[in-house]
Amino acid sequence: MKPAKKAQSLSMNTIIIAVLALIVLVVVVIIFTGKTGQFTKETSSCTTKGGMCLPKDQPCAVPAPFNTCAEKDTTCCMAR
Repeated sequence: MKPAKKAQSLSMNTIIIAVLALIVLVVVVIIFTGKTGQFTKETSSCTTKGGMCLPKDQPCAVPAPFNTCAEKDTTCCMAR
């Protein structure tokens, strides 16, 4: 007599790989749908980097090498 076959189940490795693949898929979808744009905008703003948006005609002691001010005709001036 042949022994009865046991039911096959998913191995733990297969489950872990499937979970990791799902996490990677979610991250890729977030990147390609542009949801990271708001995060990038907030972290690269003039005030976040320690600067201050001033009108272009106002003198600035330490002009920033970047200009991320949202207002028109303003420039980012770093704090002294």
